[in-house]
Amino acid sequence: MVIAAAAAVLLMVGTVAGGFVMMWDEAAKPAASTGKERDVSVFFCVRSSSMPKCRASDAAAGEKDEVRRRLEEMAGVRRIRYESKEQAYERFKKLFADRKDMLEGAHPGDIPDSLRVRVADIGTAQALKTELESAPGVDTIMIHPLGRV
Repeated sequence: MVIAAAAAVLLMVGTVAGGFVMMWDEAAKPAASTGKERDVSVFFCVRSSSMPKCRASDAAAGEKDEVRRRLEEMAGVRRIRYESKEQAYERFKKLFADRKDMLEGAHPGDIPDSLRVRVADIGTAQALKTELESAPGVDTIMIHPLGRV
């Protein structure tokens, strides 16, 4: 019974975190103007991730460092900001403040840490996503309109 309850909580948190991440992705949408800057979120693996490539474990510090290094070398990257799991959890709580059902099973370690990246345009954003989406330690990469994250 306890195992079933724990599994249900993990499933709910994974679904919530996935929904939180997926609701802002613009990668598949054509840009109205290719010259507009975009924000990109590079979400790292966490134990509760539903992505098989994460192997139910957190991204290692070395994996995160390598992703950041690669971003720093990319043309068109304007800014890189790290958001910790704790910061992401606080933002998650504010976003879903009116949804107690979503907050009950979520814990700081369930919401992934990330790199928040500002890029020159949608082309740079799509190139970044293509290059880094299979990098070790990366769960998901989402492209957002400017100022949406």
